[in-house]
Amino acid sequence: MEIIRSAVDLLVVILALVIIPLWFSPSVRNPPCQCSQESSSKSGSISVSRVSDHITIKDSNESTLGSIFIKGSDFPGKYTFSTASNNCVNVVYKTDRSTIHHVSSGVWYGGPQYYTARWPLSREDVAYQHYVSDDLLLHPGRFGSILERYWLSSSGIAIYFPHDDVDLYYGVEHGDIKIGSMEGVMDYFICKSGSSLKETHEYMIKSFFRKPTKIPDVRMLQQPIWSTWVRYKTEINETIIISFAQEITDHGFKCSQLEIDDTYTTNYGDMQFDPSRFPNPKQMLQKLKQMDYRVTSWVHPFVNYDTAAFQEGVAKNYFVKNKVRNVTGLMKWWQGTGALIDFYNPEAEDWYSKKLAYFQHVGIDSFKFDGGEYIYMPSELGYNQNLLTQNYVRMASKFGSMVETRAAYRNQDSNIYLRMMDKHSYWGFNNGLKSMIPSALHLSIIGYHFILPDMIGGNAMVEDDEVMFKLSIKPEKELYIRWFQLVAFLPSMQISISPWQYDEETTSIALEATRLHEELVAPLILSLAEQTIVDGTPIIRPLWWNFPNDLNTLDIEDQFLIGNSLLVAPVVEPKVSYRKVYLPEGVWVDMNNQDVSYRGPMWIDYAVTIKTVPYFKIIA
Repeated sequence: MEIIRSAVDLLVVILALVIIPLWFSPSVRNPPCQCSQESSSKSGSISVSRVSDHITIKDSNESTLGSIFIKGSDFPGKYTFSTASNNCVNVVYKTDRSTIHHVSSGVWYGGPQYYTARWPLSREDVAYQHYVSDDLLLHPGRFGSILERYWLSSSGIAIYFPHDDVDLYYGVEHGDIKIGSMEGVMDYFICKSGSSLKETHEYMIKSFFRKPTKIPDVRMLQQPIWSTWVRYKTEINETIIISFAQEITDHGFKCSQLEIDDTYTTNYGDMQFDPSRFPNPKQMLQKLKQMDYRVTSWVHPFVNYDTAAFQEGVAKNYFVKNKVRNVTGLMKWWQGTGALIDFYNPEAEDWYSKKLAYFQHVGIDSFKFDGGEYIYMPSELGYNQNLLTQNYVRMASKFGSMVETRAAYRNQDSNIYLRMMDKHSYWGFNNGLKSMIPSALHLSIIGYHFILPDMIGGNAMVEDDEVMFKLSIKPEKELYIRWFQLVAFLPSMQISISPWQYDEETTSIALEATRLHEELVAPLILSLAEQTIVDGTPIIRPLWWNFPNDLNTLDIEDQFLIGNSLLVAPVVEPKVSYRKVYLPEGVWVDMNNQDVSYRGPMWIDYAVTIKTVPYFKIIA
């Protein structure tokens, strides 16, 4: 009996020392993801289930729409699947290690801007990196000024991250998207509605997107903006501005506004006209008004350290701080070193706004707001970097409907124009002419409909750091004309290099393009904009918007629709005598020769000259 009793005592000791602690171990309570435990959730349109490190996405008919492979899942983690609505499942994954969700599901749209803009985005691999906005001119391999936490697949599913405080990483690999977190927290919706990607996207717009509440400045939709930037760079003064305006008028062009770009102030941050260049700014602006010119000016959120404004801002805590060291954070931008105004701080915003009010008092009508990306924020920021961009854009929108910005994050309701990032004077997808249509379609899909393309012909940069902001080179004539023709079909036009700098033929083609824009395109866009402010329906649309079941439309990146009726196929290749055009189902009238029509679906070889822009109207 003593022997038995001793054995029982030993068993109790083993239980106390080994089994019970093991039970309370996190690795037992939250088993590693490679285990065979299953979990799932189902809404009316979609079901999501997990086995081991894979999530399978199916529709209501049990057809597989896609899959998610969890990398980093050999570490303990906890899944929660819950039905968020009849069309969405909320996926929450938490672990104490970094994690990557590798999503396979057709081809993808949405996400961020890219230097090499393609449509769909999954045509090009993108290195996995921090999901924040950057300056593509400085860092072509990173993400652009505008990004959203939204992706749409040709299979009809959408992925949306609703929370701003989850710091994401993102990349594209062999057509699949990779979204992850170094913090090990992933919280997102997988959604599907109806039978097509269009229906899903309409549902996502309705359920998650902010939407514009009014149409921004109408004159900017009708007539081109003329900017000093590309033609004159920083070499501007009163005489040049007046002469430029007179040239525009003398050559028969209209102007929604004349934009005075860099450099017109004393220093970057001290917001006063430079008296050596602009001795009588009020008189200059009055003369421009007499010529029927509205005038805007280039502004930014940076204050260089060698300015009086910097000293004032530091003393009053108006700049973004390095939160670790509790000092004003310094950063480099393309025109120096300085501080960034803290748009989380209402007093700092008010200080900045009052400085802009000086220009309005002199006679400036509105502003072109530059910068705003994460890359120009000090390190160790201490709060969400995307929201600082958002606050900057919201501040800008208070200056009226003529405002333009180049950065945005969840600012679809700002009722202003969003400018594409500066383009290079190239033909290709490498931030050149071919990237224009993918860039416009991307902005439309992520909810920014009042698109302001950058300068016609690109930025004409001299590739020499010493003079790149002082000199410009004319783009080749054919590239300039093809760029002009494409932009005529987008919501707004922006010109700096002048057509008459080439020859009479170029000037004639440019005048015809602006006439076509004002008489045909602008009225159509205005009518579509009325619907956009109601339900967020895009104005510039991919071909699959009207033809979601036509597989040919999924990856066409050199054509687009304006509303439902007009299909545009600009020429984006040099030295061609024809281009291939895809016409989906329906009867399409050739708008260059209305006696000719085609019944789609079909591909056609369309003959072109330097004066030709292929575009078609559906009539049945």
